[in-house]
Amino acid sequence: MSKLVTPAQLVADAYMYANMVQASNSFVTATQALRLVNLAASEFYDLLVAARGHEYYISEQTIAIVGGTSRYALPADHYETVSITLAWGTDQTEEVNDYSSIRNRVDYLNGLQWSQWNDKAFRLRAGFIEFLPIPSSSVTATHQYIPCFTDMTIGGTSFDGVNGWERLISLKVAVDMCMIAQRDTGDLSNRYEAEKQRIQDMADSRAAEHPAQIRETFPETGGGILSRFLP
Repeated sequence: MSKLVTPAQLVADAYMYANMVQASNSFVTATQALRLVNLAASEFYDLLVAARGHEYYISEQTIAIVGGTSRYALPADHYETVSITLAWGTDQTEEVNDYSSIRNRVDYLNGLQWSQWNDKAFRLRAGFIEFLPIPSSSVTATHQYIPCFTDMTIGGTSFDGVNGWERLISLKVAVDMCMIAQRDTGDLSNRYEAEKQRIQDMADSRAAEHPAQIRETFPETGGGILSRFLP
């Protein structure tokens, strides 16, 4: 379940773990501590994304594909694409896979036609998604993606620590603060590593009755309707 923690609380916890006093003349100022909190939160966010399981932070974009246009802008907060599907009509949803290499691009430009269930693919290009072959008709695409982490500000949006995961951030910052002060970090580093391992072990098990599966697709570059799950 959601567990919101304010940026100010993350900073305060870091000072507490580091056994430092938060004051205007602190060795590590509150502004510097917040900077360290955002760096640690970004690292922590990467850990959650890499750990996968059920995508807790997922967002969605709708793309109105039109004939003659192959490239469409990615969301400003795009970090990692999870899936792209095309809605041709009721119960007619088609998954689009990415073409594996830029050298495969010509395979979708020479002779292939844009139509439902025909071979097609996408590729991320800088701030755009490119669909090939070049679309010749309109269809609505749904882009599921992981948004990038946004730096926190004091008094701003809270961090969702879910199940006490925010402790990892504060422990990491406390380790950094002690290193800056040239103090021993042994105990703090051990606690940080233990908390990091706990999250790595737990992140894939958020849906305990739905273990990770291997997804096999036929043919390898498309054909979503023929996809199947193997236990």
